[in-house]
Amino acid sequence: MQSWENLKKQLPINDEVAGLSHEIERFSHIYYHIPVLNGKPSWENTYWMGIPALKCPLDLWLYQEVINRQKPDFIVECGVAFGGTTAFLADICKLVGKGEIIGIDIEITEQTRQNLSSSNNIHLIQGNSVSADVVNQVFEMTYGKNVLVILDSNHTKDHVFQELENYSKLVISGGYLIVEDTNINGHPVYQDFGPGPMEAVEDFLKVNLDFYIDKDCHKFLSTFNPNGYLKRL
Repeated sequence: MQSWENLKKQLPINDEVAGLSHEIERFSHIYYHIPVLNGKPSWENTYWMGIPALKCPLDLWLYQEVINRQKPDFIVECGVAFGGTTAFLADICKLVGKGEIIGIDIEITEQTRQNLSSSNNIHLIQGNSVSADVVNQVFEMTYGKNVLVILDSNHTKDHVFQELENYSKLVISGGYLIVEDTNINGHPVYQDFGPGPMEAVEDFLKVNLDFYIDKDCHKFLSTFNPNGYLKRL
């Protein structure tokens, strides 16, 4: 039985990996912070079909595995930014043969809309992901459907916790709720951020016992979402 008290480090996939936690954290810190191209770290130089994705490619690979297993009717993505991940998710859904993306952001620029204009399975909603209006729109669109949720908008603890409380209701048994950037606030990067996604996950799991951390999603060792791949019983 997994314990959610003081959840601060990535759950190791096995005992052998547990002994390498220092090395894994060291690599994750280097990958996240060290400039490698154009004065920026690798993840800020990651693109999908020419659109900035701002992701670790290892996590994107996991996303396509999750999509292939769950085969969602809808993917709710809170946080669109430039649209690279949104386009990636839409393309993977097309390869799987089903799935539409609902992309939510507080501000969706004209450039982002242009970046995503060629995809016919993307629906964009501009607004606060935890506002009643946006939440109601999403629930109306996805009622009775198989939904995968990915949270990557405002990273403050309170906001992420509200998203978790709202959108977890959409996830079916065996489905995933993915909380991105649980690595910040010293887990192991961006130590001075303050309480964020990891702390929100910790509080959420204390009171939502029908979700658990799928540590199999730590199989690539380094991830931007440690303890953030939540699966529903």
